[in-house]
Amino acid sequence: MSGALRYGPDGGQDGFHRRQGETVELLQALIRNACVNDGTAESGQEVRNADALSQLLDGPGLELARFSAGPGRDSLVARITGSDPSAPACA
Repeated sequence: MSGALRYGPDGGQDGFHRRQGETVELLQALIRNACVNDGTAESGQEVRNADALSQLLDGPGLELARFSAGPGRDSLVARITGSDPSAPACA
């Protein structure tokens, strides 16, 4: 993955195609990771997608937190600090 979040909205047509290609690349990687929960203890392995998304999102402006429900069962939460302290939190 080449960092889909590195291009701003003003990238024009070339920026659109670059972001579109990176989005497809990310979705293909997430699908290939086959994080499928079939109800068995060994299924899921969401840690693979949590790792991939952590690499993509790691950087200034985002606070990342990982939570594990068991071996290989990681979830990733990304928080963006807002600019209006009086605004309600989004969940």
